[in-house]
Amino acid sequence: MKYRFLIEQDVPFIHQAIKKMFHGQEEPLLPFTKVRLMKYLKHNNIQWDLSVGLFEGQKMLGFLLNGVDAWNSKLTAYDIGLGLTAKYQGKEFNNILFDQALPRLQERGVSQYLLEVDISDSKALIYYRHKGFKKERELVNVRVDIAPSSLPRKNASVTTRRMSQPDWQHWQHFWDWKPSWQTSTRTIEQTPFDIEIVGAYTGNSCVGYVIFYPDSGHIAQIAVDPQQRRDGIGTVLLGATWAKVDPGNLLQMRTIDAVARKTINFFEANEFKIFLRQYEMTLQL
Repeated sequence: MKYRFLIEQDVPFIHQAIKKMFHGQEEPLLPFTKVRLMKYLKHNNIQWDLSVGLFEGQKMLGFLLNGVDAWNSKLTAYDIGLGLTAKYQGKEFNNILFDQALPRLQERGVSQYLLEVDISDSKALIYYRHKGFKKERELVNVRVDIAPSSLPRKNASVTTRRMSQPDWQHWQHFWDWKPSWQTSTRTIEQTPFDIEIVGAYTGNSCVGYVIFYPDSGHIAQIAVDPQQRRDGIGTVLLGATWAKVDPGNLLQMRTIDAVARKTINFFEANEFKIFLRQYEMTLQL
């Protein structure tokens, strides 16, 4: 076995490893198709020379994929994906992957490490706490299989328009909670050609918006002006999203702040179910 830092040409190895590691999972956290995997890695600003692989000959046995960007005013490494084949799963190999990457991350000026972990994975929680990670907040992930038949596509007082770029300066005033790494403005801007943006308007005023990925059904952000809520605008935006999502996809939104009860209640009212709870955790390097 040997460890080495990765290059972009290792994507086929990563793709094959993911298919073996997560085979049979109903909703794997890492994309199964090579095209989606490439988009996912770019979306999270993968840094190949800061990511580590475990190999036996030409066979990849494990990996730690790291993205790097500013987060809470600190240069931060983000755990895009950690995976080990069944034979090598456990604290020892997790440690080796992380410890291989850590010195180089620090050399690059990274001062913080960020990740999300399944709340039900007690072994992972014990491991990360032992490493010194601290819980920042709880996150929930929601999805729905089929568009509810009652979901309206129109509202007499609201029109929807496809938009070419986000208006963050205006839209941030619609937020009730801070987006996670995966749904942050900087992350969304990594793959501008993969997203669809729909704005909701009353007259010439934008009163809501949704940003989503048509090829996967993932909603990155959805928000409505607080002064315009409870008038069906968010539901109209959901209807517009369903109309543009590629057939066969679930509609889902991941890593919602668990304290954002209005957002979660909105999704649950539209038949979304929580399928995963996570802790967002950080380690100061």
